[in-house]
Amino acid sequence: MVKLDGDKFEKCSIERKTVNYDDNSGRFAKEGDEYTKQYASLYVKRLEELASVLKVKLKVKWGSDVNLIPLSDLEEQEGRKCAIIGTLFKHQPNKPSILKELSEEHQMSMPAPLVDYCSDEDQLFLEDQTSRVRLTGDNVNVKMSVTGVVCAVLGAENSKSTFELIEQWVCGLAGNPEMQEEMASVVRVVIAGNSIKGCKDVHVSRGLVSGKKEDAAAALEMTTGTKRLDALLEYKSIKGVSNPWIGKVADKVIVGTSGQPIQDILKVCGLDTKQPLEWLEKTLEWRHMCPTAPDTIPCMPFYRNDPFILKECPHIYFVGNMDKFETKLYKGKDGQKVRLVCIPKFAHTKTVVLVDLDTLDTTPVSFGSNLD
Repeated sequence: MVKLDGDKFEKCSIERKTVNYDDNSGRFAKEGDEYTKQYASLYVKRLEELASVLKVKLKVKWGSDVNLIPLSDLEEQEGRKCAIIGTLFKHQPNKPSILKELSEEHQMSMPAPLVDYCSDEDQLFLEDQTSRVRLTGDNVNVKMSVTGVVCAVLGAENSKSTFELIEQWVCGLAGNPEMQEEMASVVRVVIAGNSIKGCKDVHVSRGLVSGKKEDAAAALEMTTGTKRLDALLEYKSIKGVSNPWIGKVADKVIVGTSGQPIQDILKVCGLDTKQPLEWLEKTLEWRHMCPTAPDTIPCMPFYRNDPFILKECPHIYFVGNMDKFETKLYKGKDGQKVRLVCIPKFAHTKTVVLVDLDTLDTTPVSFGSNLD
């Protein structure tokens, strides 16, 4: 309503702008007979796809004559410098283990809960389908490494049969799609997990990503809804989507999760290492949304491919349920621009984040005055 002279009012309506929207999360759908498959196939497919990228990049980085060998041929090098491609494995005695839990179930007192899995006994290995070698040397940063990252390493085997690391190289960003003219209005809302208990009339199209506190719960369940969210999904403007989620809004590629991958990396590497935004940037450079799955994050045992690989460079890359709002415009070496966003927990901060699809500028918007 618009007030005119005196007490007269004139009714008016404002039409909300719309843009094209595509949900591209189909690759996270369950494959076959769910959890009866082994997880080895997921690691094999991850290594196969990202190794082909690294083979090209490492020749640019280290020269076309670099001595690239399979891990199984390392002993034949007799200490000569070489490059190997494989998947990192971080051995951590404090990491959750069902066998360890079973062996300790008869203890009279429970051990004190740990805030993370880190200890001085952590070790870093590189592995493929055939073998594994421990990475050592001054250039190895065990604490800042996570299981599941595919990388190339340059170095040589030493007398202790470990690989003395000279340099490590990861995949880097994927290529950007062609830029398109975008709308700059609020056209879509993404609820990044642990959503609000109640909901009244909804007028903006929303994508609802399952969070850790929903019934899809502890795992990256790749489902499009949960029992607790069924009532919300009755609204035509609300659509349950997978976690992680990939979509296109006005030809802008948007990728994100409800928080579990970054929260788990903080446990693996320690809460005192990097901020969540920095780890989000790392996963972008690793070209993988959640490298610690399935090691310390449960997920489906995918065997046809690894759906968590970032096949296309996103314009917006977000993580939900963080303690505070953080953002950065990441610029890649090939001209890619990615808006990184840590979305704060709404229940604690009463804050949402607006992203301008045209400029990728962000604006945090807070509701209410009693912010806990």
